Amino acid sequence: NLLAVPSISEIIMVELDPAMIQLAKTNKTLLQYNHRSLFHPKVRLIVDDAFRWVQGTQEKFDLIIVDFPAPKNLTLSRLFSAEFYSRMFQLVNPNGFVAIQAGPSYSYEDPTFNTLSEVTTCIKKTINSIGHPAYPYVTPRDHEAFVLSPADRNFDMKQFAKTVGIYGQTGIGMLCTYDADWKEPSVDVNTLSTLRLSTYMLDWFKKAGKPFFYYHGSHAIFLPD
Repeated sequence: NLLAVPSISEIIMVELDPAMIQLAKTNKTLLQYNHRSLFHPKVRLIVDDAFRWVQGTQEKFDLIIVDFPAPKNLTLSRLFSAEFYSRMFQLVNPNGFVAIQAGPSYSYEDPTFNTLSEVTTCIKKTINSIGHPAYPYVTPRDHEAFVLSPADRNFDMKQFAKTVGIYGQTGIGMLCTYDADWKEPSVDVNTLSTLRLSTYMLDWFKKAGKPFFYYHGSHAIFLPD
């Protein structure tokens, strides 16, 4: 999808597992879905641990997309830490953005879907703790949350959401929506010394069901590892 944007000059993808890259480049079914994008000259593949890679790189980016597995253990939770986010923002250009996959969107305690989950709220407040704004948005169909964090501290998310049509759940808002009035539960910040996010994620899984469950019929999650 990013390759469809002509103004994007380069995409750097950091992947831990070389077998996943090999699978995506050779499996016939996956090649139909990814349109052979990993062979595109604009794409640069790096096999490394993302936590380690951001510490050493001097690259600068207009957009960093963070898409990790659910932080269900301490190892994964460090990829959502204040220390990791702080380093990422050193790599973002002044008008750039960080977009983060932020787990299940809504709290199980609020059936009206007006309260964000502890997972999403923890990620938001962790970013806030290092001095950056963070704006959760969700996909209503499968209740996945994401967080958009601009490098520009004066960025007007509400106006932006209205401009692109994701403020409210009509039109494109049925696929992706932002609401400035979502309630937030009380949570701790996720740091390398606390790694509280894994606790919130495991608590959410316990409330959701068994070690294996379907999530709105769109995909499945398996626990434990």
